[in-house]
Amino acid sequence: MASSKLDNDQYDKLKEKGNAFFQSARYLEAAKNYIQAYQALGPDDYGEDYRHVHKTKEAHATVYKRAVIASNMSNCEFEMGKYITSTEAARKCIFLVDYILEKEASATDEDNDDSKSLLTKCRSLKLKNLLRRARCGIYGSVKEEGFHKHVTEPLQILSTCGDTAYEKRANRMLDQVQLARRGETKNAHDWLELTPIHRSSLYGSWMGEYYNYGHDNATSALECGYIGKDSDDGEPACEAILLENLPKKHLSNLSVLFGGVGDARHVYATLCDVNRQFQSLGEAKKKKFRMTMVLNDINATVLARDLIMMAALLRLGSL
Repeated sequence: MASSKLDNDQYDKLKEKGNAFFQSARYLEAAKNYIQAYQALGPDDYGEDYRHVHKTKEAHATVYKRAVIASNMSNCEFEMGKYITSTEAARKCIFLVDYILEKEASATDEDNDDSKSLLTKCRSLKLKNLLRRARCGIYGSVKEEGFHKHVTEPLQILSTCGDTAYEKRANRMLDQVQLARRGETKNAHDWLELTPIHRSSLYGSWMGEYYNYGHDNATSALECGYIGKDSDDGEPACEAILLENLPKKHLSNLSVLFGGVGDARHVYATLCDVNRQFQSLGEAKKKKFRMTMVLNDINATVLARDLIMMAALLRLGSL
């Protein structure tokens, strides 16, 4: 069923309104606008069961718009920690774009720019939702019998998808998942290498707590560079800060500023590094040593969580 221009205009307005709510972390309002945007396209002709999309008479561009809304709904549900409904919306999106990819690939003139553009957008949307499916399975602690379907299978598809960024991320997540499921004990450096998946994002205490993992490796602030190695651009890398080599006047007034501290992974790595170096100092230098760390972030909720974690660590250390 073809949609009128009025419907398409309304769809665009409601989708953009939903996007604005999403960017402001108002996920319930965003979801309501996405649902209305879907409805603005008119009723689909395959009902609630999207697996019957092959029966549709809708133009592929309209089916794509429905897939975009399904993806946006999945994103909203994910951010609210509703991993089951997020997974279902992601599956719907993937099913709809697969239908378009199959039909367009078999009927498209290679010189048709509109069709090529639609195929490109569908492939991108599919990759995004495959990744979200896997993340939902991981964070939602999917049951053993469904782990391959909801986590391993999407990651395996992404690991050979032809997109370098997605392949790298999927292979890293597969390594992490396999390691965690085996429960292997690794040294601290190996755990730090495997732990990051993507940066955390907390938007307010009014929503249920859950955690995403950051995308960058945890690194001590004292490890500014690697001694004896060069950086990628050919210039010498800056030297790491070694407490043993610092003059006493600097050792007693060492300060580190973390701008945009996020989940504090670098703070914890710095604390571990400082403790390791401190243990090797002589008694005189140990007495002189003083260090100040300032944590800064644009998100107050992130700072509150980090302070709670540090208070808990301090309490555990005194037991």
